[in-house]
Amino acid sequence: MTGGLDSDFSVNCGGPQLPSVSGEVFEREDEDLGAASFFVSDVQRWGASSVGLFAQSISNIWVVNALDSDLFPSARKSSSSLRYYGLGLENGVYTVTLQFAEIQIIGSNTWKGLARRLFDIYVQGRLVEKDFDIRRIVGGDATVGGVQKDYKANVSENYLEIHLLWAGKG
Repeated sequence: MTGGLDSDFSVNCGGPQLPSVSGEVFEREDEDLGAASFFVSDVQRWGASSVGLFAQSISNIWVVNALDSDLFPSARKSSSSLRYYGLGLENGVYTVTLQFAEIQIIGSNTWKGLARRLFDIYVQGRLVEKDFDIRRIVGGDATVGGVQKDYKANVSENYLEIHLLWAGKG
C-alpha cells in the first residue's frame, strides 16, 4: 500500500519478513490465527483478522512467473474471511497492490488439481473482484504462477481495510 510519507508498508501474508526484488521490506505475518482472531503487527501499522474453522500458514511451494517469487513459498489461507487493515493512515487516496499465487490447488492429474478456490475481494468495503480465481487468471493447471492486482482506495477515517471473503464457491 502506498500513500503519504509514513503510510507505505508491505505484508508477507503467512510468511517471514523478506525483502522484495525492488528493495521494499515485506513485514512478517506468520502468526497462528485461530477460528476468530485479530493480530496487530509489532510496529502497529497494520493488523489482520480471520474468521473460520482454520487460518493457517502453508509453505514449501516455489512459484514461477511471479513478480516477487521469494514471497510465495509461504502463504496465509482461511476458510471463510480474512481481513487486513492499514492502521493510523493519513486520509487520502492510496494504491493497494495485492499479489496472489495458488500454491495448493495445482496440477490437473491429481485430486489436488480438481478443486477450485473462488473468493471475493473488497477494498474499503467496495467489491473490486467477484469470484476471483487465481488459477484461471494465471492460465495454467501444471504451473504455479503469480498475479498482481492494483486498486485505488480512499481512506477517510485513518484506516484501510482489505477483505478476502470466500463466497461459498469452490
